[in-house]
Amino acid sequence: MKILFIGDVTRVRLLRWVEYLASRNYQVEALSIKPTKIPGLKIHFAALDETAVWWKRFLQQVWFFIKEQYILRTGQYDIVHVQYLRSDISSWGACFHPRTIISAWGGDIEPAVAPNKVSARRWRSLALKRAAAVTTVHRHLEEIVRQTAPSVKRVEIIPFGADVERFGKLRRLGSGNNSVRFCSIRPLEPQFGAEILLRALARVVKSHSNVSLVLIGERDEEFVLRITKLIRELGLYRCVYIKGWVTESELNAVLEESDVLVDLTQGDALGVMVLEGLAAGLPVIAYHIGGVPDVVIEEITGYTVPPDDENALAGALERMIVNPRQRELMSHNAREMAARLYSFNMHAERMEALYQELLKKENNWLR
Repeated sequence: MKILFIGDVTRVRLLRWVEYLASRNYQVEALSIKPTKIPGLKIHFAALDETAVWWKRFLQQVWFFIKEQYILRTGQYDIVHVQYLRSDISSWGACFHPRTIISAWGGDIEPAVAPNKVSARRWRSLALKRAAAVTTVHRHLEEIVRQTAPSVKRVEIIPFGADVERFGKLRRLGSGNNSVRFCSIRPLEPQFGAEILLRALARVVKSHSNVSLVLIGERDEEFVLRITKLIRELGLYRCVYIKGWVTESELNAVLEESDVLVDLTQGDALGVMVLEGLAAGLPVIAYHIGGVPDVVIEEITGYTVPPDDENALAGALERMIVNPRQRELMSHNAREMAARLYSFNMHAERMEALYQELLKKENNWLR
């Protein structure tokens, strides 16, 4: 089987799919919106830069469409898999192939964060209607897909899954000495909730001196200066550590030595890091949005709070601190649920089965 992926090959989720399928002896190529080189993978490149001025974006989209159509017509692909639903002509153009699958992840289709111009909504709707199948990562996104394109042919819920083999092997060391360490693993940028987390933490540490927080993620230096100032103003300089970007081994160490993962993004309704945190045995505090309640189950694997509700967030932090036995039970539940329901390999096999089914239907029709 020959498969073409369309998306940003530098992103972990797409790279992991490619590696998995290559390991299964499929012939895999990619049309990437960002330049990169991956040994053993043929990559076609056509830039799509959302930050460019309007006329440059327009020219990029036209060129991408032309190149995309040429590749589709000459590549003889069995399956075309669009790994991110774009709000322009590119995703719709991919659906000229009779066996195109579109994977919608959250930020590409959630009304609160996806581009909301009439033209953007129209392109999304046209692509979803034309695709042979659409996959989403949870039920809430399935509903949005059906609202966006009522005549969509088929929708399957196939989560991205966590690398259970890696994160499930991490030890549960915790922070020790009857202390509680929270960690947040998101880019250090305004939209990922670091400021409200710091303010909520400041309310909690007044009663609990055994609390710390580690912030991990790629750094927006201007934002880091802003939160560093906030940390000083709130008197948190002794219990908050900004690590920025870390290596894989350093991330493993942070997960092993932490007690709770806090994930406050609103743009990625079920982030991979939530699943990987659960796989590592960390209870999770997250916003009650999208598919998060499917995995962060109240008092079972963590707590959910309304978005931007500082009082509720402080309350959730407090409950994690004062209930060590409950926290330990959540840790056990989190690891067990991730291994049983959200293994990457399990969901990769489901996607592979979808490929085979679409190809089989086409072959039966040709007969």
